[in-house]
Amino acid sequence: MDFYIILIIVIFLFIFACIKEYSEQKNAYQFNNINKSDELHTIVKKIRECMKIEVYTIKWRRIFIATILLILCIHLFIKPVSKEEFILYFFFTFTIFYVNWQSYVKMTSVEAIDYGNKNINLFLKKLIKRVQELPGYEQQYVKRMLRSMKEM
Repeated sequence: MDFYIILIIVIFLFIFACIKEYSEQKNAYQFNNINKSDELHTIVKKIRECMKIEVYTIKWRRIFIATILLILCIHLFIKPVSKEEFILYFFFTFTIFYVNWQSYVKMTSVEAIDYGNKNINLFLKKLIKRVQELPGYEQQYVKRMLRSMKEM
Protein backbone atom coordinates (compact mmCIF):
# COMPACT_ATOMS: atom_id res chain seq x y z
CA MET A 1 0.00 0.00 0.00
CA ASP A 2 2.83 2.43 0.82
CA PHE A 3 4.33 1.99 -2.63
CA TYR A 4 1.06 2.99 -4.29
CA ILE A 5 0.98 6.21 -2.28
CA ILE A 6 4.53 6.92 -3.42
CA LEU A 7 3.54 6.07 -7.01
CA ILE A 8 0.55 8.45 -6.88
CA ILE A 9 2.81 11.23 -5.56
CA VAL A 10 5.37 10.52 -8.30
CA ILE A 11 2.66 10.61 -11.00
CA PHE A 12 1.29 13.88 -9.58
CA LEU A 13 4.78 15.44 -9.49
CA PHE A 14 5.48 14.20 -13.03
CA ILE A 15 2.32 15.84 -14.38
CA PHE A 16 3.04 19.02 -12.39
CA ALA A 17 6.64 19.16 -13.68
CA CYS A 18 5.53 18.65 -17.31
CA ILE A 19 2.87 21.35 -17.11
CA LYS A 20 5.17 23.86 -15.38
CA GLU A 21 8.05 23.21 -17.81
CA TYR A 22 5.77 23.71 -20.80
CA SER A 23 4.10 26.85 -19.48
CA GLU A 24 7.22 28.54 -18.10
CA GLN A 25 9.72 27.70 -20.81
CA LYS A 26 7.74 29.13 -23.69
CA ASN A 27 7.81 32.55 -21.94
CA ALA A 28 11.27 32.28 -20.38
CA TYR A 29 12.81 35.15 -22.32
CA GLN A 30 9.78 37.42 -22.72
CA PHE A 31 10.84 39.80 -19.95
CA ASN A 32 13.98 40.56 -21.98
CA ASN A 33 12.20 41.26 -25.24
CA ILE A 34 13.46 44.16 -27.36
CA ASN A 35 11.84 47.51 -26.77
CA LYS A 36 13.07 50.41 -28.92
CA SER A 37 12.36 52.90 -26.14
CA ASP A 38 14.69 51.12 -23.64
CA GLU A 39 17.52 53.17 -22.15
CA LEU A 40 21.10 51.92 -22.36
CA HIS A 41 21.14 50.71 -18.75
CA THR A 42 17.96 48.70 -19.38
CA ILE A 43 19.47 47.08 -22.47
CA VAL A 44 22.61 46.10 -20.55
CA LYS A 45 20.47 44.70 -17.73
CA LYS A 46 18.45 42.62 -20.23
CA ILE A 47 21.62 41.24 -21.80
CA ARG A 48 22.96 40.25 -18.37
CA GLU A 49 19.64 38.57 -17.48
CA CYS A 50 19.61 36.57 -20.73
CA MET A 51 23.10 35.32 -19.97
CA LYS A 52 21.98 33.99 -16.57
CA ILE A 53 18.81 32.18 -17.68
CA GLU A 54 20.34 28.68 -17.63
CA VAL A 55 21.66 29.17 -14.12
CA TYR A 56 18.18 30.17 -12.92
CA THR A 57 16.25 27.33 -14.56
CA ILE A 58 14.48 24.92 -12.26
CA LYS A 59 16.55 21.84 -12.89
CA TRP A 60 14.86 19.37 -10.58
CA ARG A 61 11.71 19.36 -12.74
CA ARG A 62 13.60 18.51 -15.91
CA ILE A 63 15.64 15.88 -14.10
CA PHE A 64 12.49 14.44 -12.52
CA ILE A 65 10.82 14.14 -15.95
CA ALA A 66 13.93 12.50 -17.47
CA THR A 67 14.24 10.09 -14.54
CA ILE A 68 10.62 8.95 -14.75
CA LEU A 69 10.83 8.55 -18.53
CA LEU A 70 14.02 6.50 -18.20
CA ILE A 71 12.47 4.20 -15.60
CA LEU A 72 9.37 3.86 -17.80
CA CYS A 73 11.55 2.87 -20.77
CA ILE A 74 13.38 0.31 -18.64
CA HIS A 75 10.04 -1.04 -17.46
CA LEU A 76 8.57 -1.27 -20.98
CA PHE A 77 11.56 -2.33 -23.10
CA ILE A 78 14.01 -4.17 -20.84
CA LYS A 79 12.16 -5.76 -17.92
CA PRO A 80 9.32 -4.96 -15.55
CA VAL A 81 10.53 -2.95 -12.59
CA SER A 82 9.67 -4.05 -9.06
CA LYS A 83 8.76 -1.62 -6.30
CA GLU A 84 12.22 -1.82 -4.77
CA GLU A 85 13.91 -1.40 -8.15
CA PHE A 86 11.71 1.59 -8.94
CA ILE A 87 12.75 3.38 -5.76
CA LEU A 88 16.41 2.41 -6.23
CA TYR A 89 16.44 3.43 -9.91
CA PHE A 90 14.66 6.67 -9.12
CA PHE A 91 17.08 7.87 -6.44
CA PHE A 92 20.17 6.62 -8.27
CA THR A 93 19.18 8.15 -11.63
CA PHE A 94 17.91 11.42 -10.15
CA THR A 95 21.12 11.87 -8.18
CA ILE A 96 23.36 11.11 -11.17
CA PHE A 97 21.41 13.47 -13.45
CA TYR A 98 21.31 16.24 -10.83
CA VAL A 99 25.03 16.11 -10.00
CA ASN A 100 25.90 15.92 -13.70
CA TRP A 101 23.71 18.90 -14.61
CA GLN A 102 24.94 21.04 -11.73
CA SER A 103 28.52 20.28 -12.74
CA TYR A 104 27.76 21.11 -16.36
CA VAL A 105 26.16 24.45 -15.47
CA LYS A 106 29.04 25.34 -13.18
CA MET A 107 31.63 24.49 -15.83
CA THR A 108 29.90 26.15 -18.78
CA SER A 109 27.21 28.66 -17.88
CA VAL A 110 28.93 30.36 -14.97
CA GLU A 111 32.11 30.84 -16.99
CA ALA A 112 30.12 32.09 -20.00
CA ILE A 113 28.32 34.62 -17.77
CA ASP A 114 31.68 35.80 -16.44
CA TYR A 115 33.04 36.25 -19.99
CA GLY A 116 29.84 38.02 -21.03
CA ASN A 117 30.06 40.43 -18.10
CA LYS A 118 33.72 41.14 -18.83
CA ASN A 119 32.89 41.87 -22.47
CA ILE A 120 30.02 44.17 -21.48
CA ASN A 121 32.30 46.02 -19.06
CA LEU A 122 35.01 46.37 -21.73
CA PHE A 123 32.40 47.66 -24.17
CA LEU A 124 31.22 50.23 -21.63
CA LYS A 125 34.80 51.37 -20.92
CA LYS A 126 35.45 51.88 -24.62
CA LEU A 127 32.14 53.67 -24.96
CA ILE A 128 33.12 56.02 -22.13
CA LYS A 129 36.36 56.83 -23.95
CA ARG A 130 34.35 57.69 -27.07
CA VAL A 131 31.97 59.83 -25.01
CA GLN A 132 34.87 62.03 -23.95
CA GLU A 133 34.72 63.51 -27.43
CA LEU A 134 31.21 64.87 -26.75
CA PRO A 135 30.53 68.45 -25.56
CA GLY A 136 30.73 69.05 -21.77
CA TYR A 137 27.09 68.70 -20.56
CA GLU A 138 26.27 65.72 -22.79
CA GLN A 139 29.54 64.11 -21.81
CA GLN A 140 28.76 64.30 -18.06
CA TYR A 141 25.23 62.94 -18.54
CA VAL A 142 26.39 59.95 -20.61
CA LYS A 143 29.31 59.20 -18.25
CA ARG A 144 26.95 59.05 -15.24
CA MET A 145 24.62 56.74 -17.11
CA LEU A 146 27.47 54.45 -18.20
CA ARG A 147 28.90 54.25 -14.66
CA SER A 148 25.50 53.18 -13.35
CA MET A 149 25.44 50.37 -15.94
CA LYS A 150 28.82 49.06 -14.77
CA GLU A 151 27.49 48.68 -11.26
CA MET A 152 24.66 46.34 -12.33
